[in-house]
Amino acid sequence: MFVNNWASMRSLTGASRLPLRRILGSSLPISVSRKCAYSTQLSKDKKTILDRLDPAPDAEGLKYYQNTFQQPQIAVVKVGGAVITDSLGELVSALKDLHKSNLIPVIVHGGGPQMNQRLESEGVEPVYEQGMRVTDKATLKIAEEVFQSENDKVVQALKTAGVSAQGFVGDGMLQGKYLDFAKWKYVGKITSINQPKLRDLVKSKIIPVIASLAAGDEGYSLNVNADVVAAFLARSLQPLNTVYLSPGGGIFDDQKQLLPEINLKRDWDMLMAKPWVKFGTKLKIEQVRDILADATDGDAKVNLTSPQHLRRILVNDLAQLQLGTTVHKGEQTTESSSAKKRIGIIGARGYVGRELMRIIQSHPNMDIACVSSRQFVGQRVCDTIEGVHIPLKYTNLSPDELGTTEGIDAWVLALPNGLSETYVTALQGAHQSKGTMPVVVDLSADNRFTDKWTYGLPERYRSDLTKAKLISNPGCYATGAQLSILPLKDSLASPPVVFGVSGYSGAGTNPSPKNDPAFLKDNLIPYALSNHIHEREVTRQVGQNIHFTPHVASWFQGISLTTNIQLSRPTTSEEVFEIYKKAYEGEPLIKVTKDVPLVRDNAGKHHVCVGGFEVSATDPSRVVVVSTLDNLLKGAATQCVQNLNLALGLEETAGISTE
Repeated sequence: MFVNNWASMRSLTGASRLPLRRILGSSLPISVSRKCAYSTQLSKDKKTILDRLDPAPDAEGLKYYQNTFQQPQIAVVKVGGAVITDSLGELVSALKDLHKSNLIPVIVHGGGPQMNQRLESEGVEPVYEQGMRVTDKATLKIAEEVFQSENDKVVQALKTAGVSAQGFVGDGMLQGKYLDFAKWKYVGKITSINQPKLRDLVKSKIIPVIASLAAGDEGYSLNVNADVVAAFLARSLQPLNTVYLSPGGGIFDDQKQLLPEINLKRDWDMLMAKPWVKFGTKLKIEQVRDILADATDGDAKVNLTSPQHLRRILVNDLAQLQLGTTVHKGEQTTESSSAKKRIGIIGARGYVGRELMRIIQSHPNMDIACVSSRQFVGQRVCDTIEGVHIPLKYTNLSPDELGTTEGIDAWVLALPNGLSETYVTALQGAHQSKGTMPVVVDLSADNRFTDKWTYGLPERYRSDLTKAKLISNPGCYATGAQLSILPLKDSLASPPVVFGVSGYSGAGTNPSPKNDPAFLKDNLIPYALSNHIHEREVTRQVGQNIHFTPHVASWFQGISLTTNIQLSRPTTSEEVFEIYKKAYEGEPLIKVTKDVPLVRDNAGKHHVCVGGFEVSATDPSRVVVVSTLDNLLKGAATQCVQNLNLALGLEETAGISTE
């Protein structure tokens, strides 16, 4: 792979070996120090390459250089767009030296800064969704032109320097599919690479220069983040080295301080909790984690550095000299692993199951120990879900197998309605004789109408949940509707009327008009006009009838609920605001505002926002409350983690961002 056998000979966290020049004494001329260490077997070209390194490599680095590159090796080098603009000459010089040393780089490049400049010059306002550029047809055309231009620059510069190179811009080297067309349009993820072609080029000592555009199935190019492409190539090609190049040369914190080392096992949870780890920085760290997921050596590493230090991968001392950020896979201690609660998930292929795994993978006190999905059995989780880096393979557990699976602290049943009973019965039967029972959280509606299960709305049943073994997770609409009504439930004069609109992820993954973006375009679909299951659920919890009509809209995730509440007495907007503010004071996942909350401000967030609080001018006993929440998060996965935290004796919001 990209891991070399010499990495274990160095101390990565303690004192490092001194460069040879410092061992021999800085008063010696540099050429003398180097000459003392050089083997006579090195060619003149290779000696010249080493002469360019400052400080000079130590004896261990020289030994690594002599032994490693007797046969051609592969390196994956991701080149940021700013490097092409600012440091192309330096980059090409270093690539030429790698090439001469028998290390053939496979180059992946983007063109973000160039894209931004071009879009600005043409008056196109870039649109971002969750930190990622939305690429419509007009933006895609510009991307194709920009990436072709940048690719030509790199290839031509290499050829001018006497290095054979071949460029690829969305012409079949990378195959991809839409990441999520409804969200990001012509943005893709990689499904395959032309590996035989790449290996033939490397064998012929021709440097491939690959732009981060993939060919899609419908004849369109797909814009793919270059960090994602580099990670896919690294996992496919298993290169000796993987390097991410940027002008800054590493990962910097919010104080602009370089992080010289990241140990993923040790530092992952801490990093993911940092507010500055978001968007591009978060994506980059996630991709590096994907690369390292399969490595069996705890010293496996990926380097993030600048072009001026690229040559040092030849002597394997970037980490030693702290030239950039070195990311290690790291070791997991037995104590740390055993301290975490082990979670099993049944039915993980749906949208909620995916979000649940995204949250738990970064949870400081939980590990996913088992994932069952009939569709994905045998595949790795990290290969099927974007942004999830768990190398665990899916199983397909039957109810009986579930009951005999040991060492699980909590099971989450993410199954369609009507399927949970056999699994719960098997668990109860298997654990009855032992006198123990793992926590079970059922995400379906199967157990929301029985007192044998604890209803999992923490804002109302927090104390009960700390003692619960069987927890029924509330529905998404039901969560928002209850939180809209509960502070006024004792003053209701008639059934509240709830108008709910959800993004189409609420319709699940099985194809239907309710989750077809084309059918939903410029459309709003009402369904289950009366007696919707969430209408019955809220009625049971509030203790009075409510009227609810759901609708599905063209966005992907997020719910808006407008609730008309007729009170038994007149009130004012200010009084209602104060009632809700007091009712939810101290609640970590509820925000109360006088403004009308918007879906777009809440999608991807873990909280419910309740606001509006308008009182009718003609009927001062009529109040309108608006609430928004993410149907996949607080409406499902986040609430599940809240409930798991409470039932397992953990901090309620552990693993959940409250920002």
